[in-house]
Amino acid sequence: LRHEGAVFLHVSAPAFHDRAGTALLLEAFQHVRSAVRFIMHGVRDTPGPLRDVIGNVTIDYTGPVADNRDVYPDEADVLVVPRRYGGLALYAAEGASLGLPLVTLDLAPLNERPGVLTVPCSHGYETGMVGGQEIVWACDPRLLAQGIDMLAENPDLVSQLSTGADEWAAAN
Repeated sequence: LRHEGAVFLHVSAPAFHDRAGTALLLEAFQHVRSAVRFIMHGVRDTPGPLRDVIGNVTIDYTGPVADNRDVYPDEADVLVVPRRYGGLALYAAEGASLGLPLVTLDLAPLNERPGVLTVPCSHGYETGMVGGQEIVWACDPRLLAQGIDMLAENPDLVSQLSTGADEWAAAN
């Protein structure tokens, strides 16, 4: 870890059907047992920084990020994006290149690489989108909270996943 206590990062942009899992994550915060900090980019349309607390989670909302170089702050230890549909995501590769482990739903292709802690999910519903039908996957927010707690309480696991992210990024 870069400091005492893990700092989690969530990156999102407006999307249909909670694509990045932001609503799911906010619901999971109510079940997190560990005192943790989340930095959340692009989640709320705020003119400046805003701090909030949900249960044991302190959230720093940054609002939209104008420069992509500012998306991944040096203090972040773990990237959490429980993506509910849509395959490969650029944020996952960018985060891995910085050694950030990823917490996401147990869906291909993100679940197939090292440096990822997956959360079980189930078939939610199908919806029509440009390009055809898409499955929007469901997840019990308590399971996502357990994954966050597992990393908050186990810095060795964060280090192990970080090494896996580094190795995957170097090979790809």
